[in-house]
Amino acid sequence: MATINAQYLQRAEALREVAGGNVTLNPAKHSDEMTGGIRNPRRVEIAAGTKILRFGIAPDASRVASGNWWLDWENYAQVEQMADRKGGGIAAMARLMCGVPTDWGGELGMTMLVQASVKQPLSAFRGEGAVAESVNVYGVISRIDPGLYSDGLFEQLYIPGLGNPDLRKAAIHIVGARFVTPGESRDGYTPELSW
Repeated sequence: MATINAQYLQRAEALREVAGGNVTLNPAKHSDEMTGGIRNPRRVEIAAGTKILRFGIAPDASRVASGNWWLDWENYAQVEQMADRKGGGIAAMARLMCGVPTDWGGELGMTMLVQASVKQPLSAFRGEGAVAESVNVYGVISRIDPGLYSDGLFEQLYIPGLGNPDLRKAAIHIVGARFVTPGESRDGYTPELSW
């Protein structure tokens, strides 16, 4: 049976983005240069009932949920554990473990954490983050190798199609959202703090 977003997985922009070819995030790069994305992405089906989480820009949970890049619960828990061990913020650790330079979305890019439940099976790419590189307006290069920040296998999900509001409504249910404060490391997602 086909998933609700199967056709999005085949689109050229999805294949390019998952391979690290989103040049809108890297305006100083040439269109044929790859950075970020997933190393050796593999296609998977996310089962109904799966809990997925995504960081984004507060205060609009629906806007955060419209993005393509997600973590399942087990991989999100690794972000929390690593943040606790290192004493840093959850959002900062997620940036490192997922390979998201601060130039991609700026400092305000990870101020809300949204948890959703998958209502219908979804197609996705899954895998370890690839090295991400960005150049800021001053020509300073930032390079993040996600493999340096986890103790074992850490994988992220690329779920295309959630930008379509009708598909998103049919595919996922937002079960909670919370603000991520600067320097936060221990609280993670807690239902008591969600709306």
